Amino acid sequence: MVINFTTGGAPTMLVEERLQPTLLLKPEVASLNMGSMNFGLYPMLSRYKNWQHPWEEPYLAGSDDRIFKNTFKDIQ
Repeated sequence: MVINFTTGGAPTMLVEERLQPTLLLKPEVASLNMGSMNFGLYPMLSRYKNWQHPWEEPYLAGSDDRIFKNTFKDIQ
């Protein structure tokens, strides 16, 4: 079995945080996103009426202005 780690994570994470599992566990293979991506979760707002945590609704609502950053410097 081969487990493929990723340098992904949450758009709010620093590159250093996203690298930790790979650096710590040294898997055989790991993926790397080769560019920035838009990460809009805001369409999910209409699916929920009750929230479990106070941060959930604002986090989803603010995702229309959030980018998953992978600059050339980050990739290097």
